[in-house]
Amino acid sequence: PTLNPLLGYNLDAWDGYLAARETVLGTALQLRKKLVTLAGDTHNAWHSHLTLKGLANPMLAGAGKSATDHLPLVTGAYIPAPHEEGLQALRRCLPKVKRIGTLFAPAEVNSVYYKEELVKIATRMGIEVEAIGVSSSGEVADAALALCGRNIDAICQISDNLTGASFASITQAAKRYHLPMVSFAQGQGSFMSVSRDFFDGGVASAEIAVRVLRGESPANIPFQLVEKLKYTFNPDAAAQVGVVIPKELLSRGESVK
Repeated sequence: PTLNPLLGYNLDAWDGYLAARETVLGTALQLRKKLVTLAGDTHNAWHSHLTLKGLANPMLAGAGKSATDHLPLVTGAYIPAPHEEGLQALRRCLPKVKRIGTLFAPAEVNSVYYKEELVKIATRMGIEVEAIGVSSSGEVADAALALCGRNIDAICQISDNLTGASFASITQAAKRYHLPMVSFAQGQGSFMSVSRDFFDGGVASAEIAVRVLRGESPANIPFQLVEKLKYTFNPDAAAQVGVVIPKELLSRGESVK
């Protein structure tokens, strides 16, 4: 800070708490309230613009009407889950898929939005969606088993904080019922994940933050969509449920065990 007053102090790795941070910032935006936070150790007072990172849809959070028409002190990058691309890839692996299932968290704005988007896209593709709401991590295991028992062809688990923290329970339920599982976040044990990378979102947000620090008004910086997709495949997990991943699809991403 002595060399460059535009640079702040290290706030004890606040970026290590991505889910909690985005919940706090997203709630403040949705309620259209000014946000005041109290924290120890820094011995400083701060006033700043909000730079979004990790939201599924900033317009849904009340940050604006469109990518270019938004609140004057808010800008950033957003990372919507690629449901359409994921379902298209699932259909390549399971051409006869008719019904899929997912859990969602009614208390999370992103989760409800993702569930509705999955239903809308799946319906357009002629696929039915069975969705079960969960309100705590203790409910996930039983809800996942109930979901598997509802005559579905596969689990397509949307991404949210609650189910992400309890994903192992969903994986175990799918294995018990011998059901293929697709996810929209990386590294979650499904046979295939189609996602946008939070690292790429962080880079995009950082680049926008630099522009603001250099004096550019957030009002003139559009919300930026993180477009790059990442395909991750687990051929062993696919084989266990009788799924053959086409070679052309495998060539789009990386394979893991």
